[in-house]
Amino acid sequence: IQIVVTAPSEQGVIENQASVSSSTPDSQTGNNSSSAFTSVTPETDLSIQIGVDQDPAQAGIPLEYTLAVANLGVSSTNGVGVTFALPVGAEFVSASGIGWTCNFAGDVVTCTMAQLPVGQAAPVTVRLLAPTIGSDMIAHASVSSANADPVMENNTTQLTTALMHVQYLPVVTIQP
Repeated sequence: IQIVVTAPSEQGVIENQASVSSSTPDSQTGNNSSSAFTSVTPETDLSIQIGVDQDPAQAGIPLEYTLAVANLGVSSTNGVGVTFALPVGAEFVSASGIGWTCNFAGDVVTCTMAQLPVGQAAPVTVRLLAPTIGSDMIAHASVSSANADPVMENNTTQLTTALMHVQYLPVVTIQP
């Protein structure tokens, strides 16, 4: 006899009990039942994507990046961390998101969340001033957690945004 069950999505131990009986007398009833214990390990699949509110971006003008974090696995995950490396020359303004605690140091934004259920999380919004020199801006982001993630390919991403330099010409009024 084979019985297939679906394990719970959260970490823990499950017990399987089985017993047999018969209408025929059994002289060894001590072997008519058994138990087995199985550890359940949570399985998460974190992913991250970057969006930007303007591309191309104008040099020296405020710019807003959105980091979309999702848990595509079958279990909630604990200790979620997001890192976002600012493009070279960009100036940090702020970082926030509902349920996230964000800090900034050394041109890197780090945001943490205690637990991320299966499905989409609230986004992290990073505001900065675009660099005043350079060409393309490259932003890097990654996500991790305390739980195992068997699909690491979608845990890091980068976004290239063109940097547009606007030159203002002086207005000269000539009077007759």
